[in-house]
Amino acid sequence: MCVRVTGKDNPPLHDWVMKQRARRKGRKGSKLSTTQIKLLDDIGFEWESEDFDVLWMAKYNELVDYRNKHGHPLAVHNLSSLYCWMNEQRSRRAGKKRRASLSEEQIKLLDEIKFPWKPDRNDSRWYAFYHELERFQQKHGHCELQKKTHEQIYNWSREQRRKSKIGILSGEQIKLLDKVNFPWEGKHPNWPRMYNELVEYCNKHDHLRVSEEDDPDLYEWMTLQRELYHGIAPQQPGLSDIQIDKLEELHFCWSLEWRERTWYAKYTEAVEFYKEYGHTEVNKKENPSLYNWIQTQGKRYKELKGHKPLSEDELELLEQIDFPFLEDQPRMSWNAMYAE
Repeated sequence: MCVRVTGKDNPPLHDWVMKQRARRKGRKGSKLSTTQIKLLDDIGFEWESEDFDVLWMAKYNELVDYRNKHGHPLAVHNLSSLYCWMNEQRSRRAGKKRRASLSEEQIKLLDEIKFPWKPDRNDSRWYAFYHELERFQQKHGHCELQKKTHEQIYNWSREQRRKSKIGILSGEQIKLLDKVNFPWEGKHPNWPRMYNELVEYCNKHDHLRVSEEDDPDLYEWMTLQRELYHGIAPQQPGLSDIQIDKLEELHFCWSLEWRERTWYAKYTEAVEFYKEYGHTEVNKKENPSLYNWIQTQGKRYKELKGHKPLSEDELELLEQIDFPFLEDQPRMSWNAMYAE
């Protein structure tokens, strides 16, 4: 004999049946007495709701499908209903919040798919970021993130590359990242698009002194171009002659040393000043930065104490413009002397 009542057949009795199940588990009102429990057992009362079991299995199967597709239950997005259901299973097993306990069969089923009963906080964070990266890849077809628009996931991606190089990513994490075609050697943005961004920056600021704070993506791209030019970018072909010519049209500095790039940037500014005015006698009040730089080059040219002498390359570049200090104390570069 089995007692099974549905809400359609007899709504009041159905509500009463649901209340008895809740009372036995201590979830609603006073608990059932031993006598009441025995009486209900005698008529084959079903303590577990069939509807509840169906819903539980539906969610469980959803989790199984998700695990098969994504590799791990922790990859479930933390705003989804499945994520909430997973937390509910942990609470039910732990007996928290007056929830009905999980049956042994349910626990066994969850154990079979390696359900994370006590997920590590760092693991949860890793899968949360991975899920965001996966969504980005599905939407855009690549994982080339820009810091200014996706700063957190951009920084997380850089951290994964670092961890991969020192061997502390798990095999499972590497496999998941490979699924979304993760760029292990860094992003490879569209060259024409980034070049046009550089041109726009140059037109707007009249220089190429791009800092990581100003535009992190353009700064990183420029660094990559220098590495490609010098042949030190890992597993990547070098720049074409056309690409090199286009960058040099903007007076692009190939130096990997930031101090040299700063010098070259000021030199380019001096060249532009010379082209416009026909001399390099800069007014200190109008442009103190360029004025001080030219004064410093003069002291370096004269090899005054406390100033690093000019390199041969720097001297050769300075000789191409009419700097006042070159006339005061003529000194030619090695190449010029050799030509003599």
